[in-house]
Amino acid sequence: MASSFTKCMSCGKIFAAADSERNCPACRGEAGEPSLREQLRMVKSYIRDMMSRGEFITIAEAARGSEVAESRVWEFIQAGEIDLTPFNDPQVRNFLVNKRREQEKLRRDDSPKTPEPAPEKPSGFHGADKDKGER
Repeated sequence: MASSFTKCMSCGKIFAAADSERNCPACRGEAGEPSLREQLRMVKSYIRDMMSRGEFITIAEAARGSEVAESRVWEFIQAGEIDLTPFNDPQVRNFLVNKRREQEKLRRDDSPKTPEPAPEKPSGFHGADKDKGER
């Protein structure tokens, strides 16, 4: 079985194809584990999504959310592909304090309150005193 290089009909990548293969393994769904570049893209995309929501995440959360091994995320960090923000940064600290305050306020607002009884109002029609049984 001789292999030759062929251009994928779906994505246009050049790949080593057996006899009559017209699509690369990635397009056929036989990719297995994504490439390093694809894993980095998945991690960065997940981090970007969380940042757009205004959420800070840990490295473990980034790994779980992007479905990439935590050790691989550490490799990206050590290689300088992903930047970290320390918690002693004043902007981060202020952001976290404000987020915590908002969450506490929401918790207080969501707590069940006892409804106050509404005062009895006259009906507004002529002869409202007849409604109460008085004449």
